[in-house]
Amino acid sequence: LPEDFTVDSSKVYNGTVTTYYKFKGYGFITPDEAGTVPGDKVFAYWKNIKTEDRYPTLTKDMKVQFTLAIVEKQGVKTVQAESIAAPGGANISCQDEADQKKDFVGGQSMRYTGKLKFFLPKQGYGYITIDPGFQYDKEGVPAEIKAEADEMNCGGGNPAYA
Repeated sequence: LPEDFTVDSSKVYNGTVTTYYKFKGYGFITPDEAGTVPGDKVFAYWKNIKTEDRYPTLTKDMKVQFTLAIVEKQGVKTVQAESIAAPGGANISCQDEADQKKDFVGGQSMRYTGKLKFFLPKQGYGYITIDPGFQYDKEGVPAEIKAEADEMNCGGGNPAYA
């Protein structure tokens, strides 16, 4: 950043998400107003997303509003989006839309443990062998189920090729 660059941290900006890396928890927003920040690209971090989703995320081409802050990381000053919200200030909600396309066994909040049978990172899914002993709310639930990467918790990390 130029030495004399400043931001008005109280001003609310509008922009479009250009990229977001869900498993890394960050992405970039292009402000609608060109010249707002050097390079017309603002860093967006998952902790700054206003949401009630289980996994805060943004999607490409999503319209958002945000404030700006100058942050220093490892001695380098950068511009970061903060208070990232839907236009008008509403919470960002990506999870509900994705969940509507799924059929949950045991309910949306139920969690199961098991062993990863295999995982295909490029396809974003794998199969898990569910640990024995769970009671299901329907008949015919297979012992091995398909699981998408965004629904897996691998000890705090991302699932790897197995």
